[in-house]
Amino acid sequence: MSYFIVVILAVVSAGFYVGATVVLKLWHALPPTVAVLAVLGMMGLACLAEVVMLRGTKLGEAIILLFAAEVVFGLAVSLYAFGDTFSMREGLGLGVIVLGVGILCWQPSGADASAEQAMISVEPDGPGINTAQGAPRRLALRMGSLPPV
Repeated sequence: MSYFIVVILAVVSAGFYVGATVVLKLWHALPPTVAVLAVLGMMGLACLAEVVMLRGTKLGEAIILLFAAEVVFGLAVSLYAFGDTFSMREGLGLGVIVLGVGILCWQPSGADASAEQAMISVEPDGPGINTAQGAPRRLALRMGSLPPV
């Protein structure tokens, strides 16, 4: 699954989550049956989009994308639909979140992810290595095609 599709699914899922939150905020003005069905429907669609998204990306990236999209949507709805105002600090925080998502989504053109990006993994030790000291695992850092350290 392309990363573009993953981002689109994160945006769709976050949109449904924020929509359900808006219905909860307006709960007092809606008939209870309509409110319950709207919230359940939106949460179900959000979960469906999230499940499909999780098949195509790492869990950490999915969480960051969802969080960022929910923050942006939530603040936009709060500002435009409910007339809330924000301080300079809150606006700067939103900008940092958007910048972070941009950095996360950016992939160098022509880069092979397996050869260009650093990978950190925890690997079991070989037989007899540090087992007497009670250290059964070691941290291995790999850079592209270089041998493990």
